[in-house]
Amino acid sequence: MDLDTISGLEEFALGLALLLLPVPFLLFGAHQGHKLLAGSPGLFAAVVYVTAFLASFWTRPPASDAIQWLHTLASAVPLLLLVPSVLALRSKWLSVVHLLTLAGVIWSWFIGAMFIAHDGL
Repeated sequence: MDLDTISGLEEFALGLALLLLPVPFLLFGAHQGHKLLAGSPGLFAAVVYVTAFLASFWTRPPASDAIQWLHTLASAVPLLLLVPSVLALRSKWLSVVHLLTLAGVIWSWFIGAMFIAHDGL
């Protein structure tokens, strides 16, 4: 593995940690029957992030604008899912955990776009 790949894997692991670390706490603090909704922003963002990482192996520089816009739109969906997720929680104080999810969504959008565009990390 070259140095760029190792650096990319470190950034990839950090993004996944930010997205998936809050999920167990949110699942535990959700109303009965709304557990998946409570963890949906982090889970959906993780799927988009993994897809962007895998898409970096398919695309060749320069990446098409359509792929980059698709990634940006898909990365915006977890932001829309934050409101129903907060409403699904038993204690609204637990929604503070979503600050990690928000940081993870921003991080995964930025690093995922770099993966797709093949910009240096």
